[in-house]
Amino acid sequence: MNKKQFFATSLVALLAFNTHADSLNDLQKCAATKDSLTRLVCYDQVMKVLNGAQIPQSVVNKQVKQQISVRATEPAKTVDSAAPLRPVSSKAIVVKQATTKDEDFGQEHLAKTTAEKNNEIKEVVFVVKTAKQTARDLWLITFENGQVWKQSDSKYIKLSAGDNVVLSKGMLGAIYLKKDQKNRKIRVKRQK
Repeated sequence: MNKKQFFATSLVALLAFNTHADSLNDLQKCAATKDSLTRLVCYDQVMKVLNGAQIPQSVVNKQVKQQISVRATEPAKTVDSAAPLRPVSSKAIVVKQATTKDEDFGQEHLAKTTAEKNNEIKEVVFVVKTAKQTARDLWLITFENGQVWKQSDSKYIKLSAGDNVVLSKGMLGAIYLKKDQKNRKIRVKRQK
């Protein structure tokens, strides 16, 4: 490698390191910002500088101020004249946060409110469309609404098409099926 190539490479590396150090300082300043919108704009500006598309701060502030009005509850001492302010909303917007499967795990064990307990369905009545027994003498039941249920215990019950049956919830998430006006019941599980 000749001297010119070495000098050019060293100069580029020095400039890149210097830009990287400035960017880290800028990112730290952005992270210290408490207002979320101001922090977002700050991060956007740092990324534009890193990508080589630097936009002057005055242009950004002018565009943001045209789109956003000042919230009346913002304290005057925390508002930076160069930083954009939070938008004003005329009505409250309620957004249900998306939950993950991890967040829903075990939720059935939480205490339910009285309203939830009152709205909970304890039993339903269906009409049997078809009822046939499998090779193990377990019932496979199709109701007129299209639901398919399968017996999950080995108890005996007599079913035929047109019977009115009651499905009710039991302990530990069990669902029981019994003929209307009869006491004998079997445990079932929904298939479709």
